[in-house]
Amino acid sequence: MTPAFDLPRTGMVLRSKSGSPYELGKLCGVLTQMISSLVMDHLDHAADFRNTAKPSIIDTQEFTAAVDAQLRAMRTKDGQTDKFPDVLEKIDRKQKRHWKKHKDRYTHAVKFMFADYVSGKLDEVVVGFHAVANQQFNKGFDYGLNGMTWRLYPSVNVALEAKGEDWGKWLRTRCEDLARVSVKNNLPVFDDL
Repeated sequence: MTPAFDLPRTGMVLRSKSGSPYELGKLCGVLTQMISSLVMDHLDHAADFRNTAKPSIIDTQEFTAAVDAQLRAMRTKDGQTDKFPDVLEKIDRKQKRHWKKHKDRYTHAVKFMFADYVSGKLDEVVVGFHAVANQQFNKGFDYGLNGMTWRLYPSVNVALEAKGEDWGKWLRTRCEDLARVSVKNNLPVFDDL
């Protein structure tokens, strides 16, 4: 069984930012963005590997350890405890497909676990956000995740509305819809930071 995704210190830091929706969203986006590289690094080693916490705008030691625990449990359950072959080496298509399948599966699983954790911890905080605060949270999340921002964001919060979905994809789809309206009105699509 996969261990619970528990981040008490990280949860406290996130909750402490509840007065600044943009900063709260940005921290969530930064942590979500880190998951892909943590999964890729983990697959380059045996299942008991521990990633080194990466410097960031938030302490990532606890987060990195939690991601490692999830990956160790999933890989052990799947019988994938050995180092995966280096995809830059000459490996056949079958091995490359096997690596990509597991990388994608583990990345999506950990992202969903983190999103569920964040939704649960911040549910009462983001429920109280008004439309502008929701837009600021979404903008911060997008900037933390992708390093860029749209000019317009949906007035509903990604943490509440995208349950069970990839937050980045959900948000991008809504922002693209709003961008079409901007283009029709000859307004810029992206924000200047």
